[in-house]
Amino acid sequence: HDVFSRLEFASLMQEFLPQAPPIDREYRIAVTAGEVRDFIAAATEVAVWFESVTADGHDDLLAASLSTKQAESLIVPIASSASGTPELRAALHEMLRSDLLFVAHDIKLQLRRLAANHWPLPARIADTMIMSYVINPGLPSHALGNVARDRLKQDVESRKDVVETAPLFALDHEIGSTALSPYQQYLGEKSDVTMALKEMLAAELGREPALADIYDRIEMPLIPVLQRMEARGIKIDIGLLRESSNNMAQQLAKLETEIYAEAGMEFNINSPQQLGQILFEKLQYPVSKKTKGTKAFSTSVDVLQELASHGFAVPRLILSHRELHKLKSTYIDALPQLVAADGRVHTSFNQAVAATGRLSSSDPNLQNIPIRTELGREIRKAFIAEEGNVLLAADYSQVELRILAHISQDPDLIATFQRGADIHRATASKMFNVPEDQLTHDQRRAAKTINFGVLYGMSAFRLSNELNIPTSQAKDFIDAYFGRYPKIQEYLDRTLEEARRSGKVTTLFGRVRYIPEIHNKSFTVRGNAERMATNAPIQGTAADILKLAMIALDERLENAAQMLLTVHDEIVIEVPETRAADVAGIVKETMENIFPLAVPLKVDAHYGRSWFDAKE
Repeated sequence: HDVFSRLEFASLMQEFLPQAPPIDREYRIAVTAGEVRDFIAAATEVAVWFESVTADGHDDLLAASLSTKQAESLIVPIASSASGTPELRAALHEMLRSDLLFVAHDIKLQLRRLAANHWPLPARIADTMIMSYVINPGLPSHALGNVARDRLKQDVESRKDVVETAPLFALDHEIGSTALSPYQQYLGEKSDVTMALKEMLAAELGREPALADIYDRIEMPLIPVLQRMEARGIKIDIGLLRESSNNMAQQLAKLETEIYAEAGMEFNINSPQQLGQILFEKLQYPVSKKTKGTKAFSTSVDVLQELASHGFAVPRLILSHRELHKLKSTYIDALPQLVAADGRVHTSFNQAVAATGRLSSSDPNLQNIPIRTELGREIRKAFIAEEGNVLLAADYSQVELRILAHISQDPDLIATFQRGADIHRATASKMFNVPEDQLTHDQRRAAKTINFGVLYGMSAFRLSNELNIPTSQAKDFIDAYFGRYPKIQEYLDRTLEEARRSGKVTTLFGRVRYIPEIHNKSFTVRGNAERMATNAPIQGTAADILKLAMIALDERLENAAQMLLTVHDEIVIEVPETRAADVAGIVKETMENIFPLAVPLKVDAHYGRSWFDAKE
């Protein structure tokens, strides 16, 4: 178990779960409000789990599980035919309004359930999922069951498992009975395990001041901000999406006709096997890769891109078809299905998923909307403001390059940002020894590609593909870049040395990213680890700066405007049109001054009727 835990093999961890020492647990059902009050009377903190069921579009609360110390849980029916339930609910309301510290695993989920039922939201909160994430963000999952297996060597039943053997609403309890149903046992376990994790993880955080500061100053204050953003949602223009869907269907049909014409026959475009046969057997395109398992022809994106770069028509058309089909199914057709009764889409923001510290989102995943393509613009047109309002989009400009300048302390890079120059033009001028006003478009493009590529460990081979130039020329470009910015090379070398020595890297705020693959014998795996090591401190710092800005804006904007979304380095805010200019100024000033760097942070803030209008 310990080996698989270190290697982060979640399934094998569970398979080799060691036998935990038996614990004498006391789980019981509250019958009276007095039992609830007595249970928490002497406590300073309580682990909670509010169970709910979604029915008719409403997230109705069923029961609460409370623990004030390990191995003890009180289960409180909320939606039940048991006598006294209104009094039990009143006791829970009193508890939520108290100054107790409320501990949960994924407290944002609990806040969402409470808010959906118009229950009080606790003022003091702690989250064992976030503790686990801050301590080791690289775990494959920070779900309660996974963390409990890793930390407590204990398996935790899921609701899916329990529902198969017990009625969901089996909460009524006969007075005097000591037997618990499987569902009641499951409920008691939720808060019990959370309390046990809290004691263990809080102690570990206490030994790491930098991580404790990230937890206290960044992650926890962000939770209620994200909960309110999720509750607000964003309005969607369903009519526009349906029109776009029809247009895309016509474009897909046209692409299919072109693909069949170029291939000389019809086939299943979505079948990798049939596509491989068409490309490499019928059309005799050069084979660059086969799949490891079946040794079939690979039709992965990189293979198709390489073929397309040599002028082959079918792979180019297939790539266009794949992109269009993915965006149509993932967004254009899916978004209307996600619109709630209020006409808005309510995405979920995930704090404990991306190992770099960045936020992610799901249902829908907004991070994958293409930023600069025409298709991405079409999707953003469907995100609109309510009548009388506008959407304000504020995003950090070149924030990762600015952080690189600060961390590397390269004087030329710092000077370029301080004077407000075009960073890519300035870089090209230094690389090619050409005055800025005499640079060609291709020279600036090469510098821009390297500027961003160096953050991700771009190789000469990758750069040659990006710029469609010989590998030898790409290597000369990279050598010229580091020749003019030697401090950046020193930063990269220093960071890799630290990763190899300690197995981890840290951000400016002290956020840790473990890199266990840095010593892997596989050249490919090790290369990916090295790229992660050099990028994680920069991307993680950018993520923390954005989170701090969101916390500050939530407090500063109050009722003047409402944050709705965050995507990458961008925040989307809904604001009355009459106040848009004033709010844009507040947002820009807040975001640009949230954290001092050696170079100024720059924020672009624009507003319009739709998210598209605010970006253009």
